[in-house]
Amino acid sequence: MAPCDTWDNAMLHTAFEWEGSDVPMRIEMKRLAPGEMNTWFLEILGTEGGVRFSTKEPKTVWLFDRGKEQTWNRIDVGHASVFPTITGGIFEAGFPDCFLQMWGAFIAERGGVLSERFGCVRPEEALLSHDIMAAALASHRSHRAERVGE
Repeated sequence: MAPCDTWDNAMLHTAFEWEGSDVPMRIEMKRLAPGEMNTWFLEILGTEGGVRFSTKEPKTVWLFDRGKEQTWNRIDVGHASVFPTITGGIFEAGFPDCFLQMWGAFIAERGGVLSERFGCVRPEEALLSHDIMAAALASHRSHRAERVGE
């Protein structure tokens, strides 16, 4: 056993500016979560709907509909690579395919031919994630809201 100075879980309540309006945002991070094994998830909720995705079910997207009944609808999206690989469309993607996708994104972005496809994480984006965590730690110490990047 050894002392640990990291947090297992964090929930940040913050806001960002979008088209002149402040938009509330909650970021939740779990280093340890019961029943999960390296699971990443994304959930976006708005006033009229939402979307949810988890690496636990990589071929599934959940859409929230705020109609007469509030429902989560499951959509099976299947598997399709952004860049062509050796694995056929009827097979599951494997590690070599995922590795080739990362290389493909890097090379396409560097060559200026990425188009509308997702690119790689940039150093300034990585720095922003560190700024968010630094502000969260400062907020925990001061018991006040802290600005990100200051």
